[in-house]
Amino acid sequence: MIRKNAYRTNLAEGYPPGVHMLRDLNVSLDIYKEGTAVIRAPVVPEALSSGGGMQPGILATLVDILAGAIAVQAVYPDWMATAGLSMYTTGFANAGRVAAMGSLVRAGGQSIIVQADLMEESGPDFSKRRSVGSALVSCARLMRRSDTPSVEGKELHDERFRLGGDGAGLKQPFPDQVGLGVLDAAGGRVELPLTDYVRNSFGALQGGLITLLTDVAGALFAGNAAGRPMTTRDMQIHFLSLGKIGPFRTLCRMLRQTEGSVLTRVEVVDAGANDRLLSVATNASVPIGSVL
Repeated sequence: MIRKNAYRTNLAEGYPPGVHMLRDLNVSLDIYKEGTAVIRAPVVPEALSSGGGMQPGILATLVDILAGAIAVQAVYPDWMATAGLSMYTTGFANAGRVAAMGSLVRAGGQSIIVQADLMEESGPDFSKRRSVGSALVSCARLMRRSDTPSVEGKELHDERFRLGGDGAGLKQPFPDQVGLGVLDAAGGRVELPLTDYVRNSFGALQGGLITLLTDVAGALFAGNAAGRPMTTRDMQIHFLSLGKIGPFRTLCRMLRQTEGSVLTRVEVVDAGANDRLLSVATNASVPIGSVL
């Protein structure tokens, strides 16, 4: 059982800092036992996409953190990095809070696989649950170095983390809050600068922001192709390298279009590092108002 009235405010030593996207999302993380955990965040207006549900990029960000919390136990004393993330939505989370419930599927010598179920929890005591999707994450083991973030021992189960705090909370739509800008909506070209607000524990771009870029760029590109507003339904992302300089930009091209969906290939590059390729992804978008 998790110890009552005992929680941590940092995921690793000094991370996240006092002003950070994870704190403004008011993320909570409960690790029940080795290999299982649940992460939650409140559904607030600033976290909703134009489709009316929790921004898919935020959902994927939560899944990324959840998978990291589970995987870091499996690789201790080494560290890990997300290598791939697939997320499929079956509904919109638009009330109460969203929860991602994760478990370890496999821990190998080089890779770790984590699965997650996405739920909307609503009602007076959050007892009303509704499935809104699922995800699968692969993580790569990184051998410990002198600059590897430290955790307080291997036994991280039966722990709770609360990353929000006094004054925390989104003050504007999440893409705006992190500094995402649209360069060319029709071409699905968006841009994000690297700031302390969006860094990960290594000082590079937080992996969840790669998913947000993929989400926003793919939906914009799909909307132009379809001639009507679209929203992200599914994403499959391969993380190739860390974003260290910025700004980070997207490149989109059409893979498939049907009457009710658009499948787009989305690449994220580090423009400050000679357009180094950070990720390759597919984004499946559907018209806003569609029944998932």
